[in-house]
This record gives sequence, structure tokens and C-alpha cells, in this order.
Amino acid sequence: MDSALLKLFKKVRLVVPGLFLVLMMFLMLATLYSYNYIFNSKVEFQSNSNTFIVDKGQDFTEIVSNLASLIKLDSPLILSLYARTNGFSKEIHAGEYEFNSNMTPIIILNKLKKGDVKRRKFTIVEGWNIYQLLDALKNDNNLVHKINNETYASGLPMIKDSSEGAFFPDTYYYTYPDSDIDVLKMANGAMINYLNTLKENNSCIDKEKDPYSILTLASLLEKEASDIEEMSLISGVINNRLRKNISLDIDASVRYGVKNFTKPILASELKELTPYNTYRLRGLPPTPIAMPSAAAILAACNPVESDYFYYVSIDGKHHHFSKSLKEHNRAVHKYLR
Repeated sequence: MDSALLKLFKKVRLVVPGLFLVLMMFLMLATLYSYNYIFNSKVEFQSNSNTFIVDKGQDFTEIVSNLASLIKLDSPLILSLYARTNGFSKEIHAGEYEFNSNMTPIIILNKLKKGDVKRRKFTIVEGWNIYQLLDALKNDNNLVHKINNETYASGLPMIKDSSEGAFFPDTYYYTYPDSDIDVLKMANGAMINYLNTLKENNSCIDKEKDPYSILTLASLLEKEASDIEEMSLISGVINNRLRKNISLDIDASVRYGVKNFTKPILASELKELTPYNTYRLRGLPPTPIAMPSAAAILAACNPVESDYFYYVSIDGKHHHFSKSLKEHNRAVHKYLR
């Protein structure tokens, strides 16, 4: 072999182990840095928001890019490589996530993998009517809004062709990308289940009324009685009037018919003929007038038998009950005038 080539070969033999050692040291340092970054470094937010949204079917590269816009990532590439080599990138769940400054990249990746999404809540208040409920849903900016004029006309969940009274008052939890319709479906299912449970458990002594009549009566009780203990007694009074074909004369129903939910009721409104004017029409209104509570539904199911046909508010919460119109007029004069 040529002496020059031999010398070069000897030099390469000496250099290669050195390069290999340097490369190994570099890889070890890079690995230590990567693991320290993934497992120990705390995130820093780059905006006022600490919530992060992953949409269904979103590409992992886009997810990392969006994450880098929310929090400061010293090395998005290391995060992406680690996630891909350890199976995180294929198991990310869609939804809304909430992060905090005590989290490390590995904690964030685990939250995304587990689908540990943020749960929000929406409360349907006892006694709300459908208009108040839809306004509250509209003002919840965390819900996806699908209700419009078309869905209001035909797409809302119902009970017996009406959305009024069809939603059980309670707190419902939802996650992104749940919509206003999704919340209504949950509440509608809860109302149907509750009515079915009452029937299955024989919890109603009033077997004559169908469930929808019970729901309608319960909505009247929800608006008429502030004291739960009086609900069953008022339920009995309404039943007495229904049996005698006496008009119910319930202001709350009149209010519903003329869409006056907050202002004092006018004499002209009491005379206006709507399907809900219980002064001018006999029987129950055609639909519920509000979302009744469980207590109101139970009271509608279990009216207290009495000789009372009239009641008047004493203090805004309790009522005076009368057997005759003469006695009732005296009570009205005493407590209202």
C-alpha cells in the first residue's frame, strides 16, 4: 500500500472513534435535555387564555402549532418527536382543555391523550319559560349555537308537540363542542324519565290525569306557589275548580298568553282573549307555562283533598284559602286592598 494512503488510513482509524464518542455524547446530552424539557419544564402562557381546543380530526402538526401559540414551547420539535415516538399523537381526544402554569409538557400530553377535557355547566332554573331558557342558552358563549328560527319552529325537543315545560330544571354538564340543542336533549330526556319514573313507581294518586296534564298543572303550581308545602293544597284547589267547571283565574297563565313576564299585569291584558286566558276560558291552558320543578310535579300528582275553591296571597309566599266566594272576597279585601 502506498505510504501516503497508509498514513491517511491510520489517521481515519484514530479519528472515527473520536467522532463516534462525540456523537454518542451529543445524543446523550440531547436525550437528557429532551427528557428534562418534557418532564420538568413548566409552561408559560403567551396570552390571557388558559384554555385550548382540539377539533375532531385535527392534524397533530396543527395541534402542536396551536399549542405553541398558547404557551411558550422552547422546542416544539422535541415535543412533537416525543409525542409521535411514544404514541401520543395518535390518541389525542377532541375537546376543550384547561392548562395551568404548574403543568409540564408531559402533563399536557397526558391530558390530551386521556381526554381530560374541561366540563362546563348550564342550569335551567325552576319556573323559567321557554323564552327565558332560549335567551339563557343564547347568552352562553361556551356552547355551540345551533338554534335559529327554523329549529325553534320545528327542531326543539318536545313533549306532546310543545317545547314549553319539556325540560327538567337542573344543572347539566357539557363539553366542547356540545351545542344548545345537546343541552336541551339532556334536559328533555331528564323530564321524560322523571315523568315515567313517577308512573312506574305509582307516585301519583291522581290516576285520572295524563302525564301532559300533570305537567301543565305543575307549571301553574310552580308560578302560583312559593311555599313547597302549599303546592299540594293549591293543586287540590285547582282540581276542585276544574271538576266544577269554574275558571281558574290564574294571572301567571294570562301573563304567558300576552308575553308579559316581568311588568305588572294590566286590566286590558286580563280581558285579552288568548288560549292561556284562564279568566275567560275554562280548564287548563293548552300547554305548560313554565318548566316545573320536581316538587311541583309531585304536587300536581298528589293534590290535597279539601273544600277550598279559592286562595289569595298573604305575604307573597303564603296563601289564605277560602271555601266560598264571599269568604274569598273578604280575604282579598284584607290582604290585597
